[in-house]
Amino acid sequence: NIFLASDGDDLSTPEMIDLIAKALDKKARTFALPLALLRIIATVFGRSSDFVKLTGSLTVDLSHTVETLNWQPPFSTALEVAAAVR
Repeated sequence: NIFLASDGDDLSTPEMIDLIAKALDKKARTFALPLALLRIIATVFGRSSDFVKLTGSLTVDLSHTVETLNWQPPFSTALEVAAAVR
């Protein structure tokens, strides 16, 4: 069996930036760009793989782990990000 661990909270890159900024008592300075425009810019600068990493989704399905092991995440992303940046 393969068991995946996660807190079950899938975050986007902007959400992660917001968590880090909040933990540092700073205001996140982000702005929205259409993904198509960002893809073009990344392609022009030869950074297509970085574009995919930053805009793609990485989600973890915990159902097998939770059902088989009766496991619940012991930590939350927000608390652990705050602890990591301090």
